[in-house]
Amino acid sequence: LKAVMAIQLIPSNLNDYAAALLRDIEKNMNAAQVNNAAKIAAACKTPADLANSGVMLYYKKAYEESLWCLAKSAVMQPGDDNIQNNLAAILNLCGAEYRSIPILRYLQSRHPRNTTVLNNLGQAYYGMGDLQNSKTILDSCLRIYSLHPQANYTRCLIADKEGKKGESVEFLEKSIRGSFNSEKEVITWGEKLIQG
Repeated sequence: LKAVMAIQLIPSNLNDYAAALLRDIEKNMNAAQVNNAAKIAAACKTPADLANSGVMLYYKKAYEESLWCLAKSAVMQPGDDNIQNNLAAILNLCGAEYRSIPILRYLQSRHPRNTTVLNNLGQAYYGMGDLQNSKTILDSCLRIYSLHPQANYTRCLIADKEGKKGESVEFLEKSIRGSFNSEKEVITWGEKLIQG
């Protein structure tokens, strides 16, 4: 974790980080996966289209192609925070939290009140086993959006590990309420960027 925390991304080195990530992903792909990814990239008109394809590929269980599309789109459009966030989220889901944390810390510095970024960063720390940082970040997410389903669920897991059964139940109840709340307080990525 110390090595991950030592990586400080700024606009001038963000693209180098994404390019190194893309190279590492390519090393783990077989020829068929590389060919499939190249075909997908050729069919996409914009980096955002390629990133969206990457997210969809994750849910189709084409994990390597998913990560390749997202990393490639991040290299093509390094200033797009939405692409960076989606790349980091899929890295988390693929068990590569140590690669997502630098991206998410960079995004947090740019969007300190964005609940999507905060939740993704909290999930990354949780996946790395850093319960204290996860708890701190998820609590800041919950101060902004108290019924955030994923943040509450992970806080439930942390409270349970800490032996705080009452807190655990409260977080679980909020997670469920947030999942089914018709008047959600969600600040979406696009709305937050418009708000500045």
